[in-house]
Amino acid sequence: MIAIRFRVAAIVGVLALAAAAGRAAEPRVRLEIVFDRRAPLTAQQEWAKRLGQAGMGDVRLRGDGADEKVRVESQGTPDDPVYFVLGKVDSQGQLQLPGGRFSMSQTAGVAQWMTALVRRGPNPKPEPKSVLGLPADQFQAVYDALAAPVSFSTKGMARTEAIRKIAALSQMPIPIEAAVGRVGDEEAEKDLVAEELKDVACGTALACVLRPAGLCLKPDAADGRAQLRVVQSQRDIEIWPIGWKSNKPDAQVLRAMFDTLDPNIENVPLGKVVDVIGGRLKVPVLWDHNALARHDIDPAKVRVNAPQSRTTYQALLRRVLAQAKLIGELRLDEAGHPIFWVTTLIPL
Repeated sequence: MIAIRFRVAAIVGVLALAAAAGRAAEPRVRLEIVFDRRAPLTAQQEWAKRLGQAGMGDVRLRGDGADEKVRVESQGTPDDPVYFVLGKVDSQGQLQLPGGRFSMSQTAGVAQWMTALVRRGPNPKPEPKSVLGLPADQFQAVYDALAAPVSFSTKGMARTEAIRKIAALSQMPIPIEAAVGRVGDEEAEKDLVAEELKDVACGTALACVLRPAGLCLKPDAADGRAQLRVVQSQRDIEIWPIGWKSNKPDAQVLRAMFDTLDPNIENVPLGKVVDVIGGRLKVPVLWDHNALARHDIDPAKVRVNAPQSRTTYQALLRRVLAQAKLIGELRLDEAGHPIFWVTTLIPL
C-alpha cells in the first residue's frame, strides 16, 4: 500500500488559529484521501502535487480504499477541535467528499469546501425552507391569516367590490387600491364575479377573483415581516394560488367523488353539467377563466355527452371535461376545505 503524507502552509481561512488571545482555536481539518484500485495510475502523485500547490496542510493520501465511504467525523477536544475528512478518488480520478465531487483542476473548490466545513461544522442544520419566498414560519402566519371564510355571496358582485370586501376579511392588511384602482368605474361595474365563493377561505377566494382582472396576490418579506400585495400578473413570479394541492388521495379529500351514479347526458352544455355535479358534491367549482379565454373555450357553449353507464363522479367529471380539452383537480383552501379547480389541458 502506498501512502503519501505532507504538510504545507495552512489553508487560508481553514487551519488558522483564532487571532484573539485566550480564544479556542478554530477547528482544524485533517484530510485523508483513499484511492480506488481502478483510479488512474498517476492519480495519487498528481493529487499530491495539486493539493500541495494549493497550500493545503495535514493531508494524507493512501491507496486501495474500495470498501471505505466518504465521511466527516468530529475529533480532538473542545479547546482544540479537529474535523477528520475521508475523501475518495474514484476510477475517473475525481475526488469525492461528503456532498461534493472535484476534478484535479478544482483544488480551489476543495479548499472552499473545507472552509465551509469549518464555518458550518460537520453536522450543519438544514437551511430553513421557504414557501413562496417566505420563511416557513412567516408563510404559516400568512396562511393562517387567510383561512377566514368569505361571509357573503359573491356571484354577480362587481369584481372590484368583491376584491375589497374579501381583502378586508383577512387577518392581515392587504393594500389593494394601487392595483384595483386602475380599473375604470364604468368598466368595473360590468366586470362581475362568476363564482359563488361564500364559505371559501379568503386567500383562495381573493386569488380567484383577482385572476380574471389580470391581478394576483404576491407574498414577500419586508423588514423581516411577511406581507401580501395585489400586483399585475406576470410570468415567473411566485403568487398565491387558487387552492392548494393536497398530499392526500382524492378519496380522503372528498369521499363523495367516488360515489356512483348512472348518468345519461346527451348534448348538454358542459358548464351546466359541472355545476350540477358540484352542487351534488357540495364543492365550489372554480374555473380558470384566463386559460379558457386564451384557448377560446366557453363551457356554456361546449356540449358534452355521457351515455348511461355506472360510473363515479370523479370519472364522469374527467370524461366530460376531456371533451372540452379541460382537466379538473381537487384542491384545498386555507381552511382545509375542498374546491374543484378547472383549467385547460394545455397550460395558459
